[in-house]
Amino acid sequence: MYCPPPEYPPSLRNSGVQGRVRLELVVDTLGRPEPATVRAVTSPNDSLSSAAVTAMKSCLFTPARIGGRAVRVLIQIPIDFKTGRP
Repeated sequence: MYCPPPEYPPSLRNSGVQGRVRLELVVDTLGRPEPATVRAVTSPNDSLSSAAVTAMKSCLFTPARIGGRAVRVLIQIPIDFKTGRP
């Protein structure tokens, strides 16, 4: 799996806003997220959700296989935003 890191909104990082965004999406037979399916299931902040969704659309996964054949699959994946502050 390759995913670029999400862009942490500077105003939220500076304010100490952090947390986990849980995304749900369909990965197609080529291992790419289907853009229309990427959505935040849980999130502490709408701006973190937007950043996570944007980053996830650029990810590349190993396609799921059944019987050696690539298939579409619905997954959930967490994205953590941490400020690095104690």
